[in-house]
Amino acid sequence: MKTIQVKAWGKGQGDFVLINEEDFVEGEHELYVAKKLTAKEQKAFDAANEAAAKLEATKAALTEKGIAFEVDASQEDLQALLDAEV
Repeated sequence: MKTIQVKAWGKGQGDFVLINEEDFVEGEHELYVAKKLTAKEQKAFDAANEAAAKLEATKAALTEKGIAFEVDASQEDLQALLDAEV
């Protein structure tokens, strides 16, 4: 799932908020345009987004199976819980 940066709409959110690309609503959200990222920065940004998506998918799978987990658990810990159920 691809994410995009939109300008923050509330206090404490920083300069931008990441949302799913399909959740973007013209007129409700405004794209955040920062400086153009270097290839290295873009790679790191993409990796962080991919890791976040993987974490959310693992949490969803655990929830679907009715397996309890700590909200702030690491991907490795969550994956271990999921693997133990197989």
